[in-house]
Amino acid sequence: MPMSFSLSSKGIFLTPLLRLLFGVLASGAFSPPAVGADGYFCAVDHSVGFSFNKTIKEWNPSIFKTTEKLLIARSSEEDIKLGFAWVVKEIGSSSPSYVCDTGFNDAGFLHCQGVIGSVLGSFTFNKRNNRFLATYMAGYVTDGIGLGDLFEEGSNTPYMKIGKCSPL
Repeated sequence: MPMSFSLSSKGIFLTPLLRLLFGVLASGAFSPPAVGADGYFCAVDHSVGFSFNKTIKEWNPSIFKTTEKLLIARSSEEDIKLGFAWVVKEIGSSSPSYVCDTGFNDAGFLHCQGVIGSVLGSFTFNKRNNRFLATYMAGYVTDGIGLGDLFEEGSNTPYMKIGKCSPL
């Protein structure tokens, strides 16, 4: 669909695509990044990884359905005492999934490491485009090493998630 407009005695007529573009710009969807935000609400858009098929005893690529929501927040006094500047929690959880030793760098990135269930993962957020990438690396290389149920083949599923955030 071409993006064009025309003039007439009744005013300017815009094609539907151009009307949509003007509407999106006017809505603030392309707003500048939040500089001093106290936190961000995030939604996972896509999750991909690998899962173990116990029937054929083989790892396969997977696309996971997710409705997961996350909160990036400045650390509480308790978390600050532990040396964390920011934390990332699943909505509804009191424990962080990822902890961030430092705040945002000059390029606008926040880098965090996984804790507890995500110990072998990482979380990176860019406040300039409000996008994040989260990983969980346990599974393929840690499973099947003979250390009980925790590392039984297929008991962990490595994944990568991407999504977008909004400043609070």
